[in-house]
Amino acid sequence: MSTDLHIGRIRNAVELLELVQHSGRLSALKNLALNNGGTWDLPSDKPGVYDPLIKTVQVFGVFAMSEDIAELPKNWLSAATNILGGLDDTSGETANPLRLDPSQCGVVAQ
Repeated sequence: MSTDLHIGRIRNAVELLELVQHSGRLSALKNLALNNGGTWDLPSDKPGVYDPLIKTVQVFGVFAMSEDIAELPKNWLSAATNILGGLDDTSGETANPLRLDPSQCGVVAQ
């Protein structure tokens, strides 16, 4: 699994999600997954079309799941933070820019 991790991009995604209001984090996480080659296994926007028991997301090699869709951003951030916390600062990976549409995810203006 470690070969699929993109440490610099994970670090950037964590920083970005922490800037987003809690109410916009699910949209931001979806945006990151869809615009950066991740996976998004969540219910359809149309009720009754597709509603898996376990909702999952994978972005930059970090996988998270939850029965409650509202908990998914917190779970992804926790997994990403645990991965980053297990590294030393000499990982040397250069961060790549993230593809994200801020207008769709409630980024907090600073």
